[in-house]
Amino acid sequence: MPDISNKQVIIDAGANVGLATLYFLNLMPDAIIYCIEPDPDNFIFLQRNLQAEITSGKVIPLLAALSDKDGSVNLKKSPLKYNTGITEESVENQEKIISYRVTTFLEKFNIKKVDLFKIDIEGAEESIFKADTSWLRNVGEVIIEFHSEEIKRVCFEKLISQKFNFQPHSSRMNTDVFHFNSQEKSKPDSF
Repeated sequence: MPDISNKQVIIDAGANVGLATLYFLNLMPDAIIYCIEPDPDNFIFLQRNLQAEITSGKVIPLLAALSDKDGSVNLKKSPLKYNTGITEESVENQEKIISYRVTTFLEKFNIKKVDLFKIDIEGAEESIFKADTSWLRNVGEVIIEFHSEEIKRVCFEKLISQKFNFQPHSSRMNTDVFHFNSQEKSKPDSF
């Protein structure tokens, strides 16, 4: 696991019910964490699980999705609540969810620097990484779960081209979760 003991801003994209956020706050109690979760059912549990942290201002929960464009997307429900995703296609009993490009999200919340960006968004990472990734220059570390080999290839290429190093962890060799560090020590203060 990456060293996050001195981070200040974390984005937990695909926050589900908030367990990763609780883990990050345990390691870094002074961080501000933006929890982005598109599934309204999961979002209810996220708010319950993080009630004290939300009240204290440490956690900012958002019922939304990250996408390659601003607007809205359809929620694609799964019987497995952790597999709910987003799509632009019509789906049965479709539910519209607000979506943000990463750059728009960062601007909306006046986030100049992200120390740790956790991305577990059930395949939507492909559209984000195929779009403008200039926001990566303001990110220190990325933890990402890939949902296909093609998505993994696309994201690896973008991260490497934006000067990120893959950080292998022997304890995580048989998973689809990967950790990347920015090679740049100093980050610009604006997008």
